[in-house]
Amino acid sequence: MLEKIALIAIYFFFYSALGWLVESIYCSIAAGKIINRGFLTGPICPIYGTGAVVMTLVLAPLKEYPILVFIVGLVVCDIVEFATSYIMEKLFHARWWDYSNKWLNIQGRICFRHSMYWGIASVLFIYFVHPNIGEKIFSDMPAKYLYIILAVILVIFAFDLANAVRKAMDIKAMMDKLKKLRDNITAKYEESSESAAKRRERLKQLISEYNDQITENINSITNYFKRDHAKDDKHNRMVDNYPNLESGSKKQLDKINSLIDEIKRLIFEDDSEMY
Repeated sequence: MLEKIALIAIYFFFYSALGWLVESIYCSIAAGKIINRGFLTGPICPIYGTGAVVMTLVLAPLKEYPILVFIVGLVVCDIVEFATSYIMEKLFHARWWDYSNKWLNIQGRICFRHSMYWGIASVLFIYFVHPNIGEKIFSDMPAKYLYIILAVILVIFAFDLANAVRKAMDIKAMMDKLKKLRDNITAKYEESSESAAKRRERLKQLISEYNDQITENINSITNYFKRDHAKDDKHNRMVDNYPNLESGSKKQLDKINSLIDEIKRLIFEDDSEMY
């Protein structure tokens, strides 16, 4: 039983690395430059390892029915991708990818085109990749070697994951700060039941109170997402790999600026009404 668990864990890391390699090559060719894909620093994308393990356990019994492998693989991988997106958003308060502009998407987390990719990948995995690569390399490997390899990988993975989470928490803190700033401005802006003169003075005070904070956040976000490829900086690599992080933070800032513009417009209108 322990050997089987170790083998599944090895498959997870092996296919995480293989998925990282394929995606990095694909993205590098598309971008015309070398791109290290993934959330972690090391050559690994856990979502592929998770998908591979799930496919191994769920789709293997369906191997005699290719169409069923395609359909079930598509659904299972979509569930994994949707759940991963949801969990990461809840943990870090940021969208790491967004398919909202893609045809037939669900909450921007999964979409029709990528679902087709998952279905095709499931067929290729079950009939070609796993039998000819994964199983041939690891299925007959002595248990003691499996345990040694897994132990080494787990130690390296633990350090890499801890570092990535720490960096991701910086993003969470920034997104939380933006949301809190917007909520505070909105709450004070929506206060009513006062005269036009008092409202005008309150709105002017609001602008003055939050102006420095808004400027500070704009500078902070600009510096955070500033690319400096001369340095091996984890922040910059995350920006390259997940451009939706930058667009998401800028959307938050745009909402704050729009709110401030609306407040300034109301101040101007109130000043006009005084004369």
